[in-house]
Amino acid sequence: MTDLQDVLRGKFELYRLLSFGFYYPSIKFYNDLKEKSYYTSIQESIEKIQIKTENSDDLYKILTLDGISFEEYESQFILDFETNMPRPSCSLHERHYLKTTNHAQTLLELKAFYKNFELSKSDDFDSMEDHIILELEFMYFITFKELQAIQNRLDDQPYKKCKKDFLERHLKNWIPEIVSKAKKNVKSKFHRSLLEITLELVENDFSESLKFNTN
Repeated sequence: MTDLQDVLRGKFELYRLLSFGFYYPSIKFYNDLKEKSYYTSIQESIEKIQIKTENSDDLYKILTLDGISFEEYESQFILDFETNMPRPSCSLHERHYLKTTNHAQTLLELKAFYKNFELSKSDDFDSMEDHIILELEFMYFITFKELQAIQNRLDDQPYKKCKKDFLERHLKNWIPEIVSKAKKNVKSKFHRSLLEITLELVENDFSESLKFNTN
């Protein structure tokens, strides 16, 4: 495997791992965190990509929920992202961070991106297409397909172009905004760290995408 392929593997793995972290808390995922498997996978992906992360010295304790019970983990998620009480919650939807008020257009564009690769939101996922989980999972899929094309000596340009366009039109615009808001409104160090890692990944990926001719 070449260095480029190793980096792409690190990226698609990290996009997927990050998406897992924004689901509503479950006992199974909590146990994965406590057993350190999630932290280990995150760290391995970060090392492949060689991105910098804030609070890297504390990342182990943060991503293993050191000293935090499941009940605390769950209740903090609800306060940080859902209730809007007693403080403003931090939405995990893109439309709440855009200057435009044409939210329908944003959702239609996202659906078009997904549909172009025969993807759609599953019926049991009750949030809209602009949820951070779906956008990260889409980036996982596109990056995986890019790597697969390279390994099979196929044309990887459609995936490169799609990735650049999706980052430029969506994640690059609103992830910095949610990270900024999270610093004030999200008390969970776990989710703040995931958002900061997401920002580093998005910025790194977009910067790399500018080096390729995707016309």
